[in-house]
Amino acid sequence: MRDCINDLETNRHSIELRCDPTVHILADWPKMDQVFANLLNNAIKYSPHGGTIIIGTQIIGEKVRIYVQDEGIGIEPKHQKNIFKSFYRVDNLNTSNISGFGIGLYLVAEILRKHGSQIHVQSAKDKGSIFYFDFPFTYASN
Repeated sequence: MRDCINDLETNRHSIELRCDPTVHILADWPKMDQVFANLLNNAIKYSPHGGTIIIGTQIIGEKVRIYVQDEGIGIEPKHQKNIFKSFYRVDNLNTSNISGFGIGLYLVAEILRKHGSQIHVQSAKDKGSIFYFDFPFTYASN
């Protein structure tokens, strides 16, 4: 995950990592790098005025919730169920100059599905977004 963060270039955003370093998940890491790259690039693209992007973990029962939170333009509820479909793009005044094909979140959803997980979003227009997914985990041994 740190490699993915280091590859990002942004001078308008601060990126905070709030992850428990003792939590480990079993995953195809090249594919998970794609998940994080897509989520982080979207957080940057859709937060044109900058702000803080948080990548974090939260233990929920026997799973770890991994999330990416931004302070961007947000997503209206009517679009939220469709953003994980291939080639779907929210088309409004806030997104008209943001480039993309509408495949990033679809790829995220497919990669996570193949890992037995599912992507979710909590968002409101002009309030930012939180994209999250859950994984079984283990604690690292010392």
